[in-house]
Amino acid sequence: MQWNANPNLRFRIGAFSPPAGLEEVASTNGSLFAERASPSELVRGIAAGDGRVAAGVFANGERWQLSAALSGNVVTTQTFDEQLAFVGRFSVVPYKRTDSILHLGLNTTIVIDPAATAPNVVPGVATNLRLRDRPELRVDGTRLVDTGNIDSDGLTEIGAEFAYQWRNFYAQAEYFDITVQRRASALTDPHFNGWYVQGSWVLTGERRRYNPATFAFDAPPVDHPFSLADGAWGAWELAGRYSDLDLNYHEGDPGKAPSADGIRGGEQRVVAAGLNWYPNSFTRLMLDYQAVRIDRLSPSASAFQT
Repeated sequence: MQWNANPNLRFRIGAFSPPAGLEEVASTNGSLFAERASPSELVRGIAAGDGRVAAGVFANGERWQLSAALSGNVVTTQTFDEQLAFVGRFSVVPYKRTDSILHLGLNTTIVIDPAATAPNVVPGVATNLRLRDRPELRVDGTRLVDTGNIDSDGLTEIGAEFAYQWRNFYAQAEYFDITVQRRASALTDPHFNGWYVQGSWVLTGERRRYNPATFAFDAPPVDHPFSLADGAWGAWELAGRYSDLDLNYHEGDPGKAPSADGIRGGEQRVVAAGLNWYPNSFTRLMLDYQAVRIDRLSPSASAFQT
């Protein structure tokens, strides 16, 4: 349910994805690749994502937008307790011309109260947080990088957004820093990070559209829809992306046990290339290639690494 207080202020409550970043809010109909960049997907899954129970406020002007929401569990999640978190995003367009646009932004996710795993009686029960993600191809449930459960009091993520478009060239990048606060422990709090950079070149000359409703880029319009009779072939776009998700903390050396506070979640690097064909404004065919590298030491301190 949403109440539009005025054209620039809206209040929403229900099951929806609170805006958690530039890649997260972009329409899946206009995304560069079949899947979001892995660091963005991981952050999205902390306290946002489809079907997340939330209440939020959205405000915007011609060149800025601000969103803030409190969120709980995903509606299909069956757990003993419910997480409480805050998700916020602020974006601006400091530069805009006929053939170019610059986007800058900040986002944050703060887990205020992780979900308890059982009745919270003295001296307290585990309130676990777990960070993990698949490669940027979700054909099964395998997660190649995974911190495992961390008994936590909370989590803080801070992200930075950048995007620039000049004519039919487009570039986008985000960086995320994540710190997990341990519960009832003298061990240091682990921190992790992830980032990606991606871009595209529309071979047929169209430009990706900047959506003022989401402050994110969408698919290019198709100036000449596919038609054999007219000799038109729609819009064609080349895309590339590099992403790095590092879930290691004080991981130590191969063949040795990690330190007491060490987490061997692994580091995932993905190089992706794609070709997108838009025969018309309603249809898209995608051809994607990716090379995935995982660098992860065995949590059992075996001599090998994957």
